[in-house]
Amino acid sequence: METGERQSAEASAALEQIADARAALAERLFSPWWYYPAAGVIVGGFVAQLALAGMWAVRVPVMLALLLAGGLWLPSANRKATGFSGSRPPGRRARLWRIALVLVAIALLQAGQAVRADWGWVGPVLLGIVAVPVVIVVMHRYAAAVRADLRRGA
Repeated sequence: METGERQSAEASAALEQIADARAALAERLFSPWWYYPAAGVIVGGFVAQLALAGMWAVRVPVMLALLLAGGLWLPSANRKATGFSGSRPPGRRARLWRIALVLVAIALLQAGQAVRADWGWVGPVLLGIVAVPVVIVVMHRYAAAVRADLRRGA
């Protein structure tokens, strides 16, 4: 009986060490100060470029530059700054916030197209400016959910 109790105590201690390591990782997991504003500017730029309707010679390079910045530069720069790269949210709460971020970006693009019809070029530009803080807030919520999910062991 003594061997079983000792193994159980060792297993409990090992699980507690894993939980402590997970909590320590969650506390260190922060993006650099510029990461969320940069992501906001990229999304805002996508929305604002809708003001360039019909100007494809300008619009296409702008979209490609924003796509490269958001898809290649931003994740790479974040990985270099933090030493960590997470492409898959660890838990349910973080996945929901990531979905919310995608839906916000889609809604902003749809709204940009709608206001372009009514307000001309001013509408998408104003909406692009509004997009920056909206994306920053949603990304902060996503990061907080990632840390909470890591702490819980999701």
